[in-house]
Amino acid sequence: MRDLPPGAEPAGTLVAGRLAFGESALHRSLRLTDARGSSYDLRPEGETFAAALAPGRYAVVSFGGYRPIHDRPTVEIAASRANYLGTLQPARSEDGDLLVLVKDGRAEVEAALRARYGASFPALAPALVRSPLEPAPGTSGELAIAVERPPPPPPSYASHGLWWFHRLPCRPYARGRR
Repeated sequence: MRDLPPGAEPAGTLVAGRLAFGESALHRSLRLTDARGSSYDLRPEGETFAAALAPGRYAVVSFGGYRPIHDRPTVEIAASRANYLGTLQPARSEDGDLLVLVKDGRAEVEAALRARYGASFPALAPALVRSPLEPAPGTSGELAIAVERPPPPPPSYASHGLWWFHRLPCRPYARGRR
C-alpha cells in the first residue's frame, strides 16, 4: 500500500505514522496482518505516511523487513477516525541488538501531513503499536521491540545447480517386465 495521493479521500479508515528509519538497515515499510491472515504492506514515499485500511486488530509482522522477536506487537484501528500508529525509530540495545522504538510524535506527524494534504486533514487519534509484554523495569515505559533479520528462504533446485533435475526423462513402469 502506498501513501494516499494529495487531495484524495480515503476509501477506508485512515492510518498515519512515521517510519523514521533513516540510514539504518531497515527499509521504509511496515507489514501488518489481520485476523484472517491477510497481509498489508505499508510502503510510504517519505518518512510520514497516511493510508486507508479497514478497521480491526492487526499484528505487526515486520518493521522494514525485520521481524519482531520475543513479542507479538499489535495495533487496533478504530473506525471513523484517523489512527496514529506512532513514530517508529530504530535503536541499539546495550547488548548491540537492533530495536524499534515506538514513540508518540503525533504533533510533528500531523503537521507534516497537513502540509501535504491541506488544512482539512483530520486530527490524529492515538492508536500506537502495543505489546502484550510489560516494559522492563527502569525504562521510561517507551515501547522497544527487539527485531531480527528473517532467516533466508529454503534452498531450491536452482540455487544448488540442480535446475536440470526436473528435465530427466521419466519412463513409466511397464507392467510385467523386469
